[in-house]
Amino acid sequence: MKNLFQVTILATFLLFSFSTAYTQTITAKAGLNLSTFQDGDDDFDYADEFDYQLKPGFHIGATAEFPISDAIGIEGGLLLSTKGTTYEIDLWGETFEARTHFLYIDIPVTAKGYFDLGGVKGYAAAGPYLGIGISGKSSLNDETEDIEFGSDEGDTKRTDLGLVFGAGVEFSNVVVGLSYNLGLANIVNIDDNDNGYHMRNRVLQFTVGYKFAAAE
Repeated sequence: MKNLFQVTILATFLLFSFSTAYTQTITAKAGLNLSTFQDGDDDFDYADEFDYQLKPGFHIGATAEFPISDAIGIEGGLLLSTKGTTYEIDLWGETFEARTHFLYIDIPVTAKGYFDLGGVKGYAAAGPYLGIGISGKSSLNDETEDIEFGSDEGDTKRTDLGLVFGAGVEFSNVVVGLSYNLGLANIVNIDDNDNGYHMRNRVLQFTVGYKFAAAE
């Protein structure tokens, strides 16, 4: 996980270092997030037990792309993105609706490959992302409390790391895409984790963007 963090930071640094040498495009992006968790340990799968549902949310931000050739480019971004899940839990003979909501700043760095789709420009992309948690809330029915980020036992970690895979099409300056964020980091601090407990983010994103040419 430490290596993935280092690769993400290095790739972001190189990306913006190259901005003075290569023509780039800036894409303003926004869209729908459908998020959940992979949550469990060696003996118990909480996601299955509580039937975690996809939580609707959003992402908004911008990316910068630097071409390596006509068919390959590198894209880095800065996105405000929601994560979390919803589920129902039975307590004391009653059913309660529970929700976990996070707001992250995500920094993806992806390699993009372009191809022709009968006159339409298609692309596929993959690479690492770094997420930085800026707020979190959990609720049970109408009771809501803030989630504190920290390093103590049971606290939520502020940093998320993972991989992003995506594909889409471009119509002139308009971009329409679908991507999947596969969280690899355990976002909960566990000092003694012999039982393998983990909570990892999972996010499906539908994106619409508009590309602006930037000067050399």
